[in-house]
Amino acid sequence: MEIVRKILLMCLVTIYSISCNTTKLYYHGRVLDIHSKPVKDVSVSEQGTTNRTLTDTNGYFKMPREKKVYNSLHFFKKFYHSQTYSVIWHQHGETTEWNFVKRDTTVVILYPIIR
Repeated sequence: MEIVRKILLMCLVTIYSISCNTTKLYYHGRVLDIHSKPVKDVSVSEQGTTNRTLTDTNGYFKMPREKKVYNSLHFFKKFYHSQTYSVIWHQHGETTEWNFVKRDTTVVILYPIIR
């Protein structure tokens, strides 16, 4: 009986430790046009992966990402200029800026293609 109890306890500890390490991480932000109006159905893709999503009617997007991996995000919609943004960048080696990860207020402005 004592052995069964120890095995059960070890199983519970293992399951708990695995569940603690599976926290989902996301890229998130908002896409607006030059008039500050939300742009829906913008394709947002993580470069170098197959991760992609579309913005909702309010221009928001949320896309899963891997831990400790920060790729650039590419934004595309027909009749707009596509844009690519770095998720992490350094300025003069002194400051580190984060886009789409630490703040959900990162905003991308899409500019229309003028014909």
